[in-house]
Amino acid sequence: MIQKIKEILKYFLPPPVHTFNREVNRIIDTINRQNQNMELKQKEIDNNLITLNNHVKEMIVILEKQNALLLNAFRDFKVIITDNENAVCDRFEALEKEFSGYMPVQKEVIRNQSNLEEKFNEEIKQRKTGFDNLNQKIEDLFVNIERYADVQANKFTGIGKIVAQNQISLEGKFNEEIKQRKTGFDNLNQRIEDLFVNIERYADVQANKFTGIGDTVAQNQISLEEKFNEEIKQRKTGFDNLDQKIADLFVKIQRYGDTQEKKISTLEEEVKRQRELIKVSSDKLARVSDGLNDDNIKNIEQLADIRNTSLVMGRDISEAVWAEIYNSTITKSRWLKDKAFSPGRWAVGYPYLYVMYRILNEVQPQNILELGLGQSTKMIGQYTSYYKRVHHQVVEHDPEWIDFFKKNYSLSERTKLIQLNREFVPYKEAEKVRVFKDFSQTFKGQKFDFISIDAPLGGDMKEYARIDVLQMIPACLAEDFIIMIDDCERSGEKRTVMEMERVLQENQILYRKGKYSGKKDCIVIAANVLKFVCSM
Repeated sequence: MIQKIKEILKYFLPPPVHTFNREVNRIIDTINRQNQNMELKQKEIDNNLITLNNHVKEMIVILEKQNALLLNAFRDFKVIITDNENAVCDRFEALEKEFSGYMPVQKEVIRNQSNLEEKFNEEIKQRKTGFDNLNQKIEDLFVNIERYADVQANKFTGIGKIVAQNQISLEGKFNEEIKQRKTGFDNLNQRIEDLFVNIERYADVQANKFTGIGDTVAQNQISLEEKFNEEIKQRKTGFDNLDQKIADLFVKIQRYGDTQEKKISTLEEEVKRQRELIKVSSDKLARVSDGLNDDNIKNIEQLADIRNTSLVMGRDISEAVWAEIYNSTITKSRWLKDKAFSPGRWAVGYPYLYVMYRILNEVQPQNILELGLGQSTKMIGQYTSYYKRVHHQVVEHDPEWIDFFKKNYSLSERTKLIQLNREFVPYKEAEKVRVFKDFSQTFKGQKFDFISIDAPLGGDMKEYARIDVLQMIPACLAEDFIIMIDDCERSGEKRTVMEMERVLQENQILYRKGKYSGKKDCIVIAANVLKFVCSM
């Protein structure tokens, strides 16, 4: 009956206020979404402007380089013209042809820039038109809202009469509802009393059943004791079998070690052979050098190139040997499941990966600090995921690289990625050394038993490089510590290592240092009790 009355009232009464408000909120949400879309378009335009500016800057750099090349070429032209006029003329013609080839590129850059400006102006025009249309829609909306409010006000004038007519009927129905509800409560109380009576009867029955439990337990106890004795017997047999398997495993490990020693011996022989070849090449170069004249500048330059090539070849050979040793070492690793790495170039090389794996696998450090997010993080991250008590912190300056790495590689919650910007600070005679900003404050009071240093960028730092940890030792070092530094063939890293040694000596801390060479050099500085990691 009440439902029918509600349905009839819907034809006479206006919609409730909350319905009206909900409709208004829906319209406002639509406007907000349109505003958000306009903001996104604004961001796209801003990004396009940034891209445009970047392209312009790149083109300016290219033009500057071209101009520099031309200036250098003309300087060379003036120097050489006194020696050989015909050769200079030929070179000038070649440079003129090269420059004529650059001119279309410059014209194409200017043309592209004009096109981008036209597109940008058209985008601004369309955006203005969109804002004008949106403002007109908002004004029309407010006009409709005012009209709707007037209609609703007229409808509300008749509500009082209808409510007064229906109030008497609703009061009678309400009293009848109270009467029926009282009857229902009386019936419910009676059912509850009956339930308590049944519960008491059930309790008596269960008490009678429990009287026979003691006998049943006593009968089953003997059977359980027999089963327990049999289980102990079987467990002892299992332990005996396990001891035998362990003994067999040690035999297999011994055999595997013998195999690896043979492989290493083969590699050592190969290295020896390559060194002999290099020595033969060096002797030939020496003989060539003896026959050179002072005026033969081209031959001298060729000799220097050959010597540099020999050095590069030697490092390549060393890197290949370390790669074989590293791959043999990690073959049956328990915790290094993903063995796909990309060493070299900006990343650490095979010597670094080999030494790091040996340190993690055999020393098992607990508090690890890593400077530079990359290939080394892939290894340490797997180690941290496997051993639960390990804490691993990685410092990186590039937030985009951090996001990319997190999407492609899974790290445990015990590996913490910390983004710190870079800045330049003076150190001794060096006016500017690149470091992580707020590095000392970030790790103040913490101690680490393993520190890996492959950042910040140090290739352009000649006096000192990567001094972040240097400025915190020995306070940041655990009693048994290991520090690894990559790219130590460069002068900046070399001088930083010398400074580290000086600080350790001044604080009377016993340590050992080792160097591992491949394409690059890495240095290991370890507490004296861990000196074996310096010569593995």
